[in-house]
Amino acid sequence: MVDLSLLENLAVTFGFLIGAIIVSEVFLFVLEKIIQPLTTKTKTTLDDRLINSIKTPVRLLGIILGAYFTIKPIYPNYLVLGHNSEFWLVTLLILWAAILISNLINAIILWYYKDLTVDSTLKSKVGISHDFAPMLSRILKILIYTIGIIIVLDRFGIEITPLITALGIGGLAVALALKDTLANFFAGLYLLSDKPIKIGEYISIDSEQSPIKGFVEEVGWRTTRIRTRGNFTYYIPNEKITLNNIVNYSRGEGNNWKGANVSIGVDYNCNVKKVKQTLTNAVKKVQEKSEFIDKSFEPFVRVNEFADSAIVFKVFYRVNNFFESEDAATEIREQIIEDFRKAKINIPFPTRTVKIQKH
Repeated sequence: MVDLSLLENLAVTFGFLIGAIIVSEVFLFVLEKIIQPLTTKTKTTLDDRLINSIKTPVRLLGIILGAYFTIKPIYPNYLVLGHNSEFWLVTLLILWAAILISNLINAIILWYYKDLTVDSTLKSKVGISHDFAPMLSRILKILIYTIGIIIVLDRFGIEITPLITALGIGGLAVALALKDTLANFFAGLYLLSDKPIKIGEYISIDSEQSPIKGFVEEVGWRTTRIRTRGNFTYYIPNEKITLNNIVNYSRGEGNNWKGANVSIGVDYNCNVKKVKQTLTNAVKKVQEKSEFIDKSFEPFVRVNEFADSAIVFKVFYRVNNFFESEDAATEIREQIIEDFRKAKINIPFPTRTVKIQKH
């Protein structure tokens, strides 16, 4: 014979689990279909991010409470590892609270990082660097989880002080084993605090001739991500950046202009004044139609070198941003070639005169 009372108890208790899950899903449905559409009408996205951040914790809470009210009636006095169901409920709720707080803080930092600029007036109130936001999110998440785990260990009667001492000794050994990783981590903190580079700036490592040039996309806890103009990505250890020279092309006076020049060799039989005037006029023509060149700057020309086959002239001008210099140089070279042909100015091939002397 089947004990009908037992089946009824099982049905009721499992009903709690199913009911708790249903309640959590109904709550999420109301959030997604009724409340969240209303938040899209606000100017900020913070409310949307906060709602998205609590979805997973709400589902977890439904499972935790449902499991508790399912197991409690069936095994009211059953102990797991010497602790009753109430103890385990509170322990799980502590860990759940750590997840919830971590998600909420991460949503706030992500909102600040994505939606606010460095020049926002909120910066002075909040005091969080735009570049430091991703690393700050990771650090706070680790800190919150660590606090939650310490509280749970304390509930189990595990002494925290000896554990911290042991972790300190073990941490020293780990630090020696991971010294390169830690060096990169602290180098990353230096880059974020001293700010020799910022996200979006165009830089090169070591020198202006370095092949590693690109836009800073992220300063992480170990590496800095740089995207080149050719759409390649460099992941450079933070320590390497701090130990080398950093050339930052995105910082300058005024409108951030950058000096640029184009060199060209001309036949030794040329009229120097005519060449200089032609080069100046070529740059001015490009200035009128190009978006890359600073129109307020008066270009000038210098005789730069007496090379083996030509007199090398160098024409100077300014570009609005360094990463536009190659585009500007291309337009200027094309104009120079066209103007030189009209003016019949010769760009010589490399030549060498050999003199044979008979004895």
